[in-house]
Amino acid sequence: MNKNKKTRILHVLGGLYCGGTETFVVNMYRAIDKSKFQFDFLIHEKSEGHYD
Repeated sequence: MNKNKKTRILHVLGGLYCGGTETFVVNMYRAIDKSKFQFDFLIHEKSEGHYD
């Protein structure tokens, strides 16, 4: 296993609003070691959300 390769994590959400799930995911993103992990987002909602 390549030690320099990041672990990618896909989050599938309806939108990036101020709801509980969205806030939890954004707080996790702020706290992770970005040299080890990459968060990707798949958003269903076309309109812009709070965290966009």
